[in-house]
Amino acid sequence: MQLLTEWTRDELKELNPDLVVQMWNKKDFGRGRRAWLAAFSEAERKTASEYHRLYYDWTMRKGIPDTCVMRFATYALLCKVRDFFGSL
Repeated sequence: MQLLTEWTRDELKELNPDLVVQMWNKKDFGRGRRAWLAAFSEAERKTASEYHRLYYDWTMRKGIPDTCVMRFATYALLCKVRDFFGSL
């Protein structure tokens, strides 16, 4: 059984989905690709890709929801993704 946590809009904004959506393609080429492959495991990259689709919907279509339910480990991974794209 996994513990799920409900995250508020403000906590989701701290993940900076705008930055991830804007920088997403940087991970596909050159230095960004090498850093992406070194920083994340295959499972982490898959999860990040799934959340990229949500981020795109949140930033370009629907807006950030009032709440979102996810595991704490997933939230920590998304913080790691935010920091990765912030450092490129």
